[in-house]
Amino acid sequence: MKADTEWESVTKKVEGKDEAYKDLDVSCFVACVADDLTAPPGPGSSSASGSSSSSGGGGDPDRQELLAALRAGLDASAQLPADPAAGVSRQLVVGSLDLNVGHTLPSEELIGKQPKEDPRHRRAYLSNVCVAPAARRLGVARALLRLAEEEARRKGVEWLYVHVVADNVPAVALYCEACGFQVEQAESEGYARSLQRPRRLILGKQLV
Repeated sequence: MKADTEWESVTKKVEGKDEAYKDLDVSCFVACVADDLTAPPGPGSSSASGSSSSSGGGGDPDRQELLAALRAGLDASAQLPADPAAGVSRQLVVGSLDLNVGHTLPSEELIGKQPKEDPRHRRAYLSNVCVAPAARRLGVARALLRLAEEEARRKGVEWLYVHVVADNVPAVALYCEACGFQVEQAESEGYARSLQRPRRLILGKQLV
C-alpha cells in the first residue's frame, strides 16, 4: 500500500537510516481527532490538531459533520486503532508535517541563507505539510506549526524555513500573515519553467 511505503520512508528518516537525510535530524508531527462523538481527543492530539479536536456531545452537529467527512475522505491507513485499556478511542489522522534540522534538504536548490554560523544545527526546514481536506480552516496547520516551532527552539534552531508554490495564496497567507514568516528568496519564472514545475518561494522565520 502507498501509505505503508510512505510510513516506512518517514521511519527511515526519523531513525537516520535514509542516506539522503543522514545529515538531517528529522521529526514527524501528526495531528489526530478522536473518532467518537462523546470522547475527548486522545493523548497528544488536542495540542496537535487545534480546534478540530474540540470535544462535543453526541448531539453536536458540527462534530458529527466533521467526523462523517473525515471517515469518508480518509484511507483506512490514516485511522489509528482504539486502545480500550487506556481509554483511548479510534483516532483519525487529519494532518502531519516533518521538521528537518540541517543545512539543506536533499536535492534542493532553494536554500535558506540564515544563520551564517553552524547552519547544520541552527537551521531547519518544514516539509510534507498536509491537512485532510475536511479538516482545513480549523487551525490544524497552525497548531502543527506551533508544535514544530517549539521543538525547533528546543533543538537550538535559530531559523526555520519552508518552501511554497508562489501562487499558492492560502499557503503564503498562512505562513506570512498568520505565522510570521517572510519571503527570503523567489525563483524566476524562467528557472521554474526549465525544471517544468511551478515557481516557488522560500519563506524564513527567525526563532531566536
